[in-house]
Amino acid sequence: MIDSISFALGAHIPSFDKKINDKLNYESTIYYSKTVTFNNFYLFLYKNNLISNFNQSNAVWYSFGDYSSNTYTSLSSYYNDYGFFGIIILQFLFGFIVSYLYLTVISKENLLLFIVYSYFFYTVVDQFRGDQFYSLLTPSTLGYLGLLTIVYFYIFRFRTKKDSW
Repeated sequence: MIDSISFALGAHIPSFDKKINDKLNYESTIYYSKTVTFNNFYLFLYKNNLISNFNQSNAVWYSFGDYSSNTYTSLSSYYNDYGFFGIIILQFLFGFIVSYLYLTVISKENLLLFIVYSYFFYTVVDQFRGDQFYSLLTPSTLGYLGLLTIVYFYIFRFRTKKDSW
């Protein structure tokens, strides 16, 4: 059990390393179509007939003894789509946005900002496994944030004013 857990938590970086270094497997496999990083956004555009071509990415499995892995950290999608320059820029943007949200939440002590930040926070924890942050750039996320805002105002603003009568 400890071996399985250790592998599940530690296989991402060696898998990414194998993916970069294994030119034969990397070049002979249809892995991406320059849409891995913003996959959900491209899928939305395709479903709404705003783009005509969309290929779903298929991850390559790499073996490590008795175990196999197809997760490569969040850096893999950035590398596939934009190379090492993409890794630097997209990780910088991710860090900047999440840090800015965090500092804003702390300095303003606003419950709505805290709720919005908590909606995005799991992406920070999940960066070691795969990119989740840029997958949230869809109209659905705007809808969820709108619903969170409506629920927040209904519960904390309108109810408070009604109770004060």
